[in-house]
Amino acid sequence: MPLLVLLGWVSRRQAMPTFIVLYAGDVLWGSLFYVLFIWSLPRAASTWVWLMAVLTTELIEFSQRYRAPWIEAIRHTMLGGLLLGHVFLWSDVACVAIGATLAALLDLTLRSRHRNTT
Repeated sequence: MPLLVLLGWVSRRQAMPTFIVLYAGDVLWGSLFYVLFIWSLPRAASTWVWLMAVLTTELIEFSQRYRAPWIEAIRHTMLGGLLLGHVFLWSDVACVAIGATLAALLDLTLRSRHRNTT
């Protein structure tokens, strides 16, 4: 989990290639939510955890379309901006879903290998 946070932070540095700056952080954001949910619900089915991660990150993304003063005030704090984001983009919607999906596929692969070795 800390590695995903670090990679997400690094992906936003201006020294990175534009493609990485635009998309990698959102893919990692989707992955982070999958990891958070699977960590907190270790016995849950991967597909259920994947669905929760995708729904959560998509709700966060679509919440960026809501511009009430109270939520804008939250977004203008450091933590609020990191958690809620600022600008709605369709590419972000795709990237967070891709991130959760990649994390779920990696999890399923690792679980399968673990079952086959025990």
